[in-house]
Amino acid sequence: MNLFRIAILVIGLVFCSHVSVAQTVRSKELLLHLSKEDRYAFLMYKSKSEKSKAIGAAIAGPVLSGLGLYLLGKEGPVPNVQNDSPTRLYGVLLGSLGLMVSISSISLFYSAAKTKRQAQLLLSATSTSQLTGEFLAPGLRIRIVF
Repeated sequence: MNLFRIAILVIGLVFCSHVSVAQTVRSKELLLHLSKEDRYAFLMYKSKSEKSKAIGAAIAGPVLSGLGLYLLGKEGPVPNVQNDSPTRLYGVLLGSLGLMVSISSISLFYSAAKTKRQAQLLLSATSTSQLTGEFLAPGLRIRIVF
């Protein structure tokens, strides 16, 4: 039974990561066909939505961790003969999930700031190398990506 739950969890994580990568590719393709002002508006919208997700994760993480700690302490200070009670298991799972959600909010905040910085560079950029992170030297057949 536990192996089945782990398999479902892994399949769900793989699906979510695939959807995330597919959305990134689609948004980059969309940016190529827009004007500068439209790209700026799209990137600012994307930054705001990423920041909203980050704030939601930053709030939900501690709430889930607190709920998990509550469930862990619900059994009382007297040691229980059966340590594999469902309440204890749910407490550990919710606490771990809350910790992971809290940590993931850091990367979401970073991504939102990076997208906003990219949008601001778009309006003030004099060369495209600042936007793409690439420097092309065709005479030397070198492509430097940073």
